[in-house]
Amino acid sequence: MREVIPDMMEEGHKDIFLSCFKCGRIVKSNDSECPRCGLQFGPGTLFECPFCCGLIWRNATACSTCGIDLAKFSENVEKSSEGFDMDEFVDNIITNELKDMKTSIRRVACPGCGLMIRGDEDRCPRCDLPLEEAQVDCPVCGEKLPLSAKACTNCQAMLAEPPPEGEFRGPEDEAVAEILGVKTKPVKQIKVKPPKKAEPPKKKPEKKAEKKPVKKPEKKGKAKK
Repeated sequence: MREVIPDMMEEGHKDIFLSCFKCGRIVKSNDSECPRCGLQFGPGTLFECPFCCGLIWRNATACSTCGIDLAKFSENVEKSSEGFDMDEFVDNIITNELKDMKTSIRRVACPGCGLMIRGDEDRCPRCDLPLEEAQVDCPVCGEKLPLSAKACTNCQAMLAEPPPEGEFRGPEDEAVAEILGVKTKPVKQIKVKPPKKAEPPKKKPEKKAEKKPVKKPEKKGKAKK
């Protein structure tokens, strides 16, 4: 039996806020494409629920996974965000994230074991996975990228350069540097003098009580007759 795809473009259908299946951006059900990743929305395109990421159709008014009323949610969003540009808000967040990424030390997760590495290694130092053809997700749009990529080919997000040797900071970075065999700047160790052992208090010599001489009772003379 052939599956019937519901009509997604019914007249009078209100805009429902959904998530793009590819990059997760909040979009409207009547949009023809995603403004972030450019995914074209057709009659059979599935979207994600903004709450649980369950798959839903374009004309769905409720999520079949978590049960959220998407129509009511969308109405509340429109009422509370009157004059608010969602696209501009999200774009500002992405722009700020990109600025932070440019000034931060690059870290990527090994696709095999999840170890945080720099991305320019030949093999993962933990699981020995060859990294020449390994790919990771773009932190902005989710596009698959080579570990050595400096920018996302989909959303043009600039990725931070790997840090030069000796610039790992913090205990977590020091641990990664030790695993990767990267030389770090020696940390000056401050010698702390061990505390002196507390000596027990000296006991004061007890004064011996002087014995007073006991006077012997005098013998009374015999009574004269």
